[in-house]
Amino acid sequence: MGYTPGVLHVERHIRGKCVCDQCQTLIQVPMPAQIIDKGIPTVGLLAQVLIAKYTDHLLLYR
Repeated sequence: MGYTPGVLHVERHIRGKCVCDQCQTLIQVPMPAQIIDKGIPTVGLLAQVLIAKYTDHLLLYR
């Protein structure tokens, strides 16, 4: 999930899948590197949360 000031947007990663006709093994393209393993936030969203927390003095649960 990405963040642009005033707008939240969702990034969608589409990975291709291929199956070998002879041995029936599934081959899939690996996921791009993430900031947090198995997480969905992007760099922009994490930066906005940290700025809101430490600069604007907002609580995390708001």
